[in-house]
Amino acid sequence: MSLDQRLVDSLATYADGVDMTSTDLDRMQQDLHRRLRQPHRPRRTRLVLAAAAVLVLVAAVAAGALWLRRPDTSVPADLGPGAAPPPGVYLLDNGAGGRAVAAIHADGTESDFDAARFLVDPVLPVPVSPWRMDGEKFVFDGRNEQGQLCRNTAGIHPQRDGRVVFDEGTLAGPGCPAGGSSPAFTGTRLSPGSEAGRAITPSAAEPVSPVTAPVQLEGIWLVEGSGTVLGVVENQDADARYVLDDRGEVDRSPKARGTLRVSDDSRMVLTSPGCGDTVLDRAHLQGASQQANPHGGSFGLSLTATVTEDPCDRFGGQGVVTLIRVV
Repeated sequence: MSLDQRLVDSLATYADGVDMTSTDLDRMQQDLHRRLRQPHRPRRTRLVLAAAAVLVLVAAVAAGALWLRRPDTSVPADLGPGAAPPPGVYLLDNGAGGRAVAAIHADGTESDFDAARFLVDPVLPVPVSPWRMDGEKFVFDGRNEQGQLCRNTAGIHPQRDGRVVFDEGTLAGPGCPAGGSSPAFTGTRLSPGSEAGRAITPSAAEPVSPVTAPVQLEGIWLVEGSGTVLGVVENQDADARYVLDDRGEVDRSPKARGTLRVSDDSRMVLTSPGCGDTVLDRAHLQGASQQANPHGGSFGLSLTATVTEDPCDRFGGQGVVTLIRVV
């Protein structure tokens, strides 16, 4: 096979898998032949120029391939009708101050938590409600305190960035409140981490106060920029209790469960069976719980601390962590 033919064939080989029409490839080959047929240059010069032309063309094809294969950074789009919400721990927000954390599991069950004590304390029974997809509708079967059924049916729109938009729902059943409908709301997947969850940021830097008592930590927190969820409950005069997880299983099988001790020098110590203590120093709170986040929601309360010891990698090797209270 001649060098000319090998150079021509290399175009077709390199362009394989790239979205190019046969017209584009033919034009590139014709241009190469035109350069090879030019009579006024010596053969060696012709070959050098031809090789250079091929390199330029191959580089252009490579650039086109990289452009075509680059990650999609467009605005997140609906995953399509009938798509179920991916399993995980979600922050539910109706945009009017109503907020809760929901654990949606692949086995068709869901548990909702509007306070940390229901998430952390395994003694308190938490209702486990079934859910299913009915065509393009999300059907959730809840029950009131008397055990009466209330079925909530709503259209949902899972997004690629980890959000799930729930339309206004229709309520049916003897256990439903008056009104016959539930408000629209958005679920943002916190754990496992998602693009939307990692984008949540605290909104306030002031006021600043040192952490000196467990009562200051009660709540459900998200470690900023990650998929780690931490639930903390004060235990009166004893150490606080906590659960921590980054796999979407904080309600069932968290990676860590134990006690959290706070000292007057703003040191936080997390203990759990089978692992050395995780130590955070210089812990301080910023903002207030009701301050509004200009980007949506009221994530005004955050905690920042220096990770001094982390033998079980609870915080992913970070030197300084910021936790955002979501509920």
